[in-house]
Amino acid sequence: MTSLRHWALGCCVLCALAGMIRTFWPDHAFKPVINLVLTLYILTSVLHGAAGADWQGFAAELRSWADRSLEAEDYSSYGVELERQQSAKAIQDLLRQSGIESVVQQEENGYRIHLAYPADREQAEELLERYGEGLSWTVETAQ
Repeated sequence: MTSLRHWALGCCVLCALAGMIRTFWPDHAFKPVINLVLTLYILTSVLHGAAGADWQGFAAELRSWADRSLEAEDYSSYGVELERQQSAKAIQDLLRQSGIESVVQQEENGYRIHLAYPADREQAEELLERYGEGLSWTVETAQ
């Protein structure tokens, strides 16, 4: 890759030098000839640099980049955490829609649901049993 960088830098420097020579060359009948000579000089320098480049190393480096990009990241734990967050939000939204004020917290084994009013406990448990399939939860009330 460094050989490719050096080659590109050499091309840029040659083009800049040729542009400076062309800019400061006086306008007369030889200007088209000078333009042709500078163009040929740039082309031969580029071809000479391309012929001497390490193309096998460049191809191997490109293959190693491709191999690194093919390695799949494991996002399963992120997916599980996102699912748990969405479940907690869904529980809280369900209770709120039924007029029950609550705070839902995630725990290792399930969800802890803090109810604002003890009178809502029976209705909350009924809703959770009906809609909370597969979720483990604990209901607590403010005392």
